[in-house]
Amino acid sequence: MRVSDNAKFASVTKNVQKAQSDFVSAQQKAGSGLRVAKPSDDPVAAAQARREASRKALGAAGISAADAATDQLSGADQALDDVYSGLDRARELALQGASDTMSKENRSDLAQEMRKIRDQMVSLGNSKVGDKYVFAGYRDQTAPFEQSGTFVGDGNIKEVQPVPGMRVAASISGASVFGSGAPNDTFSTLDSLIAGLESNDPEAIRGQLDHLQASQDRVVKSRSVVGSLMDSVELGRNVADQQQARATSQIASLTEVDAVQSALNLMQAKSALEAAITVAGQIPQGLAQRG
Repeated sequence: MRVSDNAKFASVTKNVQKAQSDFVSAQQKAGSGLRVAKPSDDPVAAAQARREASRKALGAAGISAADAATDQLSGADQALDDVYSGLDRARELALQGASDTMSKENRSDLAQEMRKIRDQMVSLGNSKVGDKYVFAGYRDQTAPFEQSGTFVGDGNIKEVQPVPGMRVAASISGASVFGSGAPNDTFSTLDSLIAGLESNDPEAIRGQLDHLQASQDRVVKSRSVVGSLMDSVELGRNVADQQQARATSQIASLTEVDAVQSALNLMQAKSALEAAITVAGQIPQGLAQRG
């Protein structure tokens, strides 16, 4: 049976419209680089991309948390370096003051410098990075040491979570650094040295040398702990970075177009549109007007 003129015209028109739609779609994908710009483009891929976007966001949050923890630990490490240097100077002063040849006036002068070192220790115990005290545990908005040397911070160790299910220790307590609560804590040792110097008592000064050594040993141990913590935090950051990278790659594979394939599709869509227009142009004018 012969196809009617109206049916022919309708078919040609439909082909042109489809070719135009395909060409516009190919242009949009080539221009945006996206295969799935909205959920309706591919509901399954769009849902998977949303899940990967959530994983990517978690990875970014983990990286940010790890970087902040690294900054805090770096600040703690610098403070510990300064604490050790201060205690090293205190040892030099104590050895001078323990000498039987030292005069009362000389010991008084040493006591003044020793008092400055003690004040420095309080300041270092209250070291901050940004607005957070590095030795205060979770109470990091409040100075952990009073001027008396009493520790009033939180003795708990802070943790960060680079990725779900992975928790990493990321702080060191000021109580452990300065031996708070121990008979030979740093502040009581310095107080005793100051008292010995001021009272011109070399025997009392000599009696604090072992305690002073214990304070330095604690600092050395604390720096080792901080180094290990920084390594652990860096490992966690790497895991978070890998998660973010995998999620980014997955989102791209789910939603983006292949550049070469996209260019090829655009060329094919253009050729198809040109062919459809050519066919439409071959329809007799009278038939087109009746259609």
